[in-house]
Amino acid sequence: MPALWRVVKRAHAATAFDGRAAARFGGRWNSPGRRAVYASATKSLAVLEILVHLDVGRPLPRFVAFGFEVDARLVETLAPGRLSRSWRTIEGMRLTQRLGDEWLAAGRMLALAVPSAIVPEENNYVLNPAHPAFAKLKIGSPTPFVLDPRLSRQAPRHHFARTPSWRRSNVVSSRFAIATVAGSFGKRRTMLSKSRRERTMRPSAFSHTPRCQ
Repeated sequence: MPALWRVVKRAHAATAFDGRAAARFGGRWNSPGRRAVYASATKSLAVLEILVHLDVGRPLPRFVAFGFEVDARLVETLAPGRLSRSWRTIEGMRLTQRLGDEWLAAGRMLALAVPSAIVPEENNYVLNPAHPAFAKLKIGSPTPFVLDPRLSRQAPRHHFARTPSWRRSNVVSSRFAIATVAGSFGKRRTMLSKSRRERTMRPSAFSHTPRCQ
């Protein structure tokens, strides 16, 4: 039996398996209006799928992880030949959503194994909440899952204060060097502009020629 993982925000733990969030917003393998539950083959992949949706610059929320098993006889694998080369792009989502919608509507199996758009060599799973076997899933209790702060896309404000002195000096030196080069480049541009203006203001051999009216 495949052991699957689902990681969600702690605030959404109670509704992690109702499929309503996917029905409301849609997903890569379902259109808005169709319930679906997403899971991953490994906990690390489930974390990656969460990270790509986090807002930049905001504190990391608290998460919980669910582990559960699915009977292999109730798992269908999507044939790779049904995917186009651009299936991982935003435009390719039209195809993946159509494939997922068709599979959900058919109701043949409990889960559909699909490649991850982040790591195509690994699988995510789309679960159909409308399948009779879905209610029989033995889902473990949610366990707290704390993300490493280094996974945040924005370093904390106190990060620089904790940086070793030798590294801070290198950063300051690099910034000073960049500023010096930029200043020298700016002075050179100013001198060139002044020289061009002086050449423009010199009297021309034809300056006495009247303009045509």
